[in-house]
Amino acid sequence: LLDEAIVAFKEATSLNPNYSEAYNNLGNALKDQGKLDEALDAFKKSILIRPNYAHAYYNMGIAYQEHGELTQAIEAFKKSVLLKPDYAEAYSNLGNILQELGKLDEALDAYNKSISLNPNHPEIYSNIGLVLQDLGKLDHALNAFNKALALKPSYALAYHNIGVVLNEQGKPDDAIISCNKA
Repeated sequence: LLDEAIVAFKEATSLNPNYSEAYNNLGNALKDQGKLDEALDAFKKSILIRPNYAHAYYNMGIAYQEHGELTQAIEAFKKSVLLKPDYAEAYSNLGNILQELGKLDEALDAYNKSISLNPNHPEIYSNIGLVLQDLGKLDHALNAFNKALALKPSYALAYHNIGVVLNEQGKPDDAIISCNKA
């Protein structure tokens, strides 16, 4: 199916070279095939045609992230949220990269912005908890993990993370209970 989609998107761009959305869709299909360099070229063409296309910047950020070019990914996600300030997913992905790079305060800011826009996302609460844990704010981390569980009671990773924090707090019995729930 991806091969057929790529052919269709390429046909669309040849029929209308200013069809920004087709380049964006082509980039997504190429990215899904693991052709990241070609995908990035398609996203760049999309943005060249439509410089304020937040979704193309977002998709470019994902491609850069998968390509291991984290600085470029950060810039793409920042551009995306600059153009679309209510883009919760872009803030979340920005937070993921910043967390990976050890920029915990910036990651926490990005996650908090994301959760303010999409408060029903348990994975973001879990990510907030992990950052707070790394910052040594264990009680706040537990609160974040519990918010994740309130939204998704079967969220095994949140139970695991709670167990890790409880163990760090010197509560091994409670940690074991939580880990068993995971």
